[in-house]
Amino acid sequence: MFRETHGRDKTGRFSVYLPFTADTSELGSSFQMALKRFTNLERKLSVTPQLKDDYVHFMNEYESLGHMSKIDDPVSDAPYYYLPHHAVIKETSQTTKIRVVFDASAKTSKGNSLNDILAQGPAIQSELFDIVLRFRHHKIVITADVEKMYRQVWVNQEDRDYQRILWRNSPEKEIDHYRLNTITYGTAPAAFLATRVLKEIGLLAAQDKPSASRAIQRDFYMDDFLSGGDTTEECVKLYHEVLELLESSGMRLRKWCSSAPEVRKNIAATSSEPHYSLDLGDNDTIKSLGLIWCPESDTLQFKVKNANETRVQTKRDLLSSLNSVFDPLGFLGPTLIKGKIFLQELWQIKMGWDDTLSEDFQTRWRRFLDDLATAHQILIPRAVKVCLSKEVELHGFSDATQSAYGACIYYKQASEQGKWSVQLLCAKSRVAPLKSLTIPRLELSGAHLLAELISRVATNLEISNDKIFCWCDSTVTLAWIKGRSAQWKTFVSNRVAQIIELTGENRWRYVSTSVNPADQLSRGINTAELATSELWWNGPSFLKEDKTLWPQVPHDLIRNEETPEKRP
Repeated sequence: MFRETHGRDKTGRFSVYLPFTADTSELGSSFQMALKRFTNLERKLSVTPQLKDDYVHFMNEYESLGHMSKIDDPVSDAPYYYLPHHAVIKETSQTTKIRVVFDASAKTSKGNSLNDILAQGPAIQSELFDIVLRFRHHKIVITADVEKMYRQVWVNQEDRDYQRILWRNSPEKEIDHYRLNTITYGTAPAAFLATRVLKEIGLLAAQDKPSASRAIQRDFYMDDFLSGGDTTEECVKLYHEVLELLESSGMRLRKWCSSAPEVRKNIAATSSEPHYSLDLGDNDTIKSLGLIWCPESDTLQFKVKNANETRVQTKRDLLSSLNSVFDPLGFLGPTLIKGKIFLQELWQIKMGWDDTLSEDFQTRWRRFLDDLATAHQILIPRAVKVCLSKEVELHGFSDATQSAYGACIYYKQASEQGKWSVQLLCAKSRVAPLKSLTIPRLELSGAHLLAELISRVATNLEISNDKIFCWCDSTVTLAWIKGRSAQWKTFVSNRVAQIIELTGENRWRYVSTSVNPADQLSRGINTAELATSELWWNGPSFLKEDKTLWPQVPHDLIRNEETPEKRP
């Protein structure tokens, strides 16, 4: 549908239709609802002068850029819809501190809303985990974001009456009616339409600029761009090509940065406009997709609030504080699993979301938060690739306890001197289900989690299956994987079949618990132990040895006839 309905103006900017799913004549009247909301907004702005000044500035800019236009005669027999609006404040923003957002879910006189009759559209960009994973795989990275991305795409003129708003700079003036001319934040299809335009820009460049085309299609998460390459020359070329392609479509990139000084120098020479590129000191950090990254040292870091900065009195508070730690690649998994297990305890005693935690529980949680807050001292190398060698392996480990199970993956690369570099790439952990499972079943669940994770990683990093190694310290799990899946009971059979489909049975090996890094994921350790754990950050030492010195399957591996969970 997009391909048949989008267009481009003479400057190259895209225009799109709103994807309606129902007859707009049944929408109902929205004017009185929008007027009431606007009156309430003005009342709020009247008692917050700074917010009012920022709001007026935002709307004046909106109009001056041509993103909204005044309606001289708002009376119309054709259907239309008025969008209420309000401010969202973002103190951490380096550019715009407030953003005005529009409520397309507000109900009309018929109980409908604009969003009720618009298709949302599918998610078409890579998931955040995949982009962040690939961000670690580039030897050199470049980052940027699209300025006002939604507002760089026109909405077709026929549909703009469904994006009307009410506005005036001062209560002393008459209320004016406006149309929003571009994709509008708050409408259901906004994210799809904007990201679909980005994808189209990439698709159209596939023949002439294949590297930039691929980066535009794979390395954007909404308006954030995280990409890179193996050399300075490759990244400089990518920068110029992506810049050219997006600017020719009316999309301006800003806040450019790179891990390489030469690339940063090249970017800075392109433009001296404010916020075009980031001028950072040696220890300055930026947030990219929620990651705290220091470009100069090229390290990833964490910032976690301690107990004094966090109010935790209920289970809801506890979950909120746990979710506030952004760790998409699972670096802090061995410590965070302790918090997840703690939360599981509250489920087991059937504590309500807003029940007050006992003093003992609050004390334990404060102790956990204070320990976790020391994670700011951990500096993680952003790049796992140490050289241009193509000799790469993935090693995954799984483990389980009665409380939790997990999987972690290591990136192993031969250096130019022939030595092996091994670094933690990513990890995932889960608490054991409330319904009690046997340890062998939990170990199998850990192996299944590893199979899913390592398959996803290998696909993203384009690493072939023969370079994948999966390690487990459960002889029962290994016996299940080595046997025919059909001979086991349903729980085991289903998971074994999926493991074999994802990895193949011959990729699995035995490792002793004492050198299994996933053991830390399943039982949990404190942050101080985690920070200094060579096993966690660099894997077992045998990975740097010749394969002949790797652990072998013990001679007393459980025999097939003794394996549990066989069908009768």
